[in-house]
Amino acid sequence: MYGVPSWEYGPSAAGPLTSTTGHAYLLYGTTDWNSNVPTSWSDDLIHWSPIRDALPQLPVWAAPSISMTWAPAVTRTSAGWVMYYSTEEQSSGVECIGRAVSANPAGPFVDSTSAPMLCQQDRGGSIDPSVVHGADGTLSLVWKNDGNSDHHTVALWSASVSADGLALVGPDHRLVVDDQPWELGVIEAPAMIAASAGGYWLFYSGGHWEQPDGYATGLAYCTTVAGPCTESSSKPFLASSRAVLSPGGLDTFTDAGGRPWVAFTSLVPVTSTRHPGHVYYNRVLDIAPLVSH
Repeated sequence: MYGVPSWEYGPSAAGPLTSTTGHAYLLYGTTDWNSNVPTSWSDDLIHWSPIRDALPQLPVWAAPSISMTWAPAVTRTSAGWVMYYSTEEQSSGVECIGRAVSANPAGPFVDSTSAPMLCQQDRGGSIDPSVVHGADGTLSLVWKNDGNSDHHTVALWSASVSADGLALVGPDHRLVVDDQPWELGVIEAPAMIAASAGGYWLFYSGGHWEQPDGYATGLAYCTTVAGPCTESSSKPFLASSRAVLSPGGLDTFTDAGGRPWVAFTSLVPVTSTRHPGHVYYNRVLDIAPLVSH
């Protein structure tokens, strides 16, 4: 499982975020086999340096695994910096969503809860949380129920979050389901951004991330964060081409000048030096400006 890059722009801070340009970007990643949340920073979006694990300790309800913590997303609230992430619940064995808090966007984040913030056990679990900032200043989460892990229908969901970011409030809303042929029965990694003409754009991934031409990014339009949502096409919004292979895991962020960008992953073929003629694939990070939304 390769997770979604999550971005947060913020002012310069003490420690690893101090930079000569006065601002820094953080990249929260997934599964490097050494950290729960591998984290890097940059002041130019080109050169990146690794820093400490942003979530060095999992909560008491989580299974002790260095490779099962996925898809971190971070935002700032009155409680501090809040990280949403998915990890395996020890008692049920399914992925659930937790939340952790830090005074510093680089961490360390601490989750002192005794149970997950969100876990749809009857739908295979819950993964891939992403933060939505409403036009009215409210916070919401979008996520995926992990149905393809347990023969359930896969859907993307949303729910409102309390002002401090620490609890869900109100009902869950189902936004879209896996109903397009190119999705191959899997949709995941939702990310939602306000549309300039009103409503919201919902990006999501579909297909199998590990296949050279099996992953792509879809797009739906939602009248509100709670839906209803309509897929913009029966084909992917961003699919494999000569320039990019299996693009997915798309998330959005804003640069120091307030301009919107997207971050996503793609596959790069690499020829094996140990096994001549054998090609394997590395998943790498791509960023691009969001020209119109």
